[in-house]
Amino acid sequence: MSGKCRYSHPGTWGHECGKPAKWAQHDPKPEGEGSFWVGGYWSARCDECKNYTGPDNQGMKRESWEPYNPNRHVNSFIRNCWPNAPQLVTKPA
Repeated sequence: MSGKCRYSHPGTWGHECGKPAKWAQHDPKPEGEGSFWVGGYWSARCDECKNYTGPDNQGMKRESWEPYNPNRHVNSFIRNCWPNAPQLVTKPA
C-alpha cells in the first residue's frame, strides 16, 4: 500500500483512506526501545487527511509536512524470519 494515505479515523482500524499520498512526515510514535522500525517511521497523507487531528496524527506538526517523495520517504523494519535470521525490509511510505 505504499504511496497511499494511511490515515484511519478513530474506531476504523484497517480502513485507511487509500488516496494517493501528497505529504509525508516523520512519525514520532513508533520510535523507542524495542521498536522494530529502523530509523523511525514516515507517515504518508493525502491533502485532506494531513489536517485531521485524530489519533493517527497525534504528535504530528502542521508545519512539518513535506511533499511526498517515494524515493526519500521510505520505511525500514526488521522482519522476523524464524528459524532463519531476521531480515531488513525497506519500502516506500
